Amino acid sequence: MDTTIEAEGGLVSVAQACQYLRVGKKKLYALHRNGQLEMLKLGSSTRIPIASLQRLIKELPQREPLKK
Repeated sequence: MDTTIEAEGGLVSVAQACQYLRVGKKKLYALHRNGQLEMLKLGSSTRIPIASLQRLIKELPQREPLKK
């Protein structure tokens, strides 16, 4: 399954955002409730700006790689 998001400034569906972040819908909506992720309503559809996903990833705390 392709999880790349290409278009800068575009929008993705909730399912695509979940796939990209590798989280479930509950976690995605929790990120939105906590103000960490922007969501837009277009009619009955919910969309997430790609820039918001990229910003969320950039702002994640940096952790040391897992040791094998």
